[in-house]
Amino acid sequence: MEKISVILAGCGEEEYALLEEYLSGRGDFAVLCTLHDGRAALEAIAERKPQAVVMDLVLPGLDGLGLLEAVMALDRPPKVLILSQWLREEVIREALYCGASYFMAKPCDPDSLARRLYMAVRGVPSGTFPAAEAARSERTVRLLRALGLAAAQRGTELARRAILLAVEDPSALRAVKTRIYEPLAAECGGTADGVEHALRYAVARAWTEGDAEFQRALFGSTVYRKSGKPTNAEFLAVTADWVRREEEKLRHYA
Repeated sequence: MEKISVILAGCGEEEYALLEEYLSGRGDFAVLCTLHDGRAALEAIAERKPQAVVMDLVLPGLDGLGLLEAVMALDRPPKVLILSQWLREEVIREALYCGASYFMAKPCDPDSLARRLYMAVRGVPSGTFPAAEAARSERTVRLLRALGLAAAQRGTELARRAILLAVEDPSALRAVKTRIYEPLAAECGGTADGVEHALRYAVARAWTEGDAEFQRALFGSTVYRKSGKPTNAEFLAVTADWVRREEEKLRHYA
């Protein structure tokens, strides 16, 4: 399979050199260049047209949000993943509103970053997952797409991860905030309330724009007597149960 082309843009030279070495050494990414200036990064992105960009919010020449807005204005903008120590809710919200696919706290696990890059560009998890985990994750992604959750949206990725947590440990649904939202916030950056809001927004958008017939078939009529869409807890409970049942079917017919 063709490698995913990436441009790195950040002010920490040693940090980004290590990141370039890691991504290049995996075999599924091609790092086109690593730059430490916002304007130089914009010129390189416009000229070389990478599939993805990993960038910091603090950059000389052109700050991160300015670079993000300029990149999103290109004819065919790449997927953008932001690394930052700035974890204020308003900063994360603005970056995602401007078009970033993911926002990760620094320092980050490079394998987690690679997985998000792979998911943003390809829409499926990276092949570095163990086979069973990759199959479960891909099955979950297909379900989210069928329900109408937009690919490369922060809420969609959080939904995928939350569903996988609920599949692995159904008891987590009895304490969603402490067992699902807080672990995701700690791993992905932000707060438990921010995770809850992003998931709620993604579900609300899907129930406005998605396939109503499929949603009704999966969730039944109960949620329509309330607000017209499932709560976060209902959404996670039903989708996690669907993933588990699909796996049981595969085991039964294997």
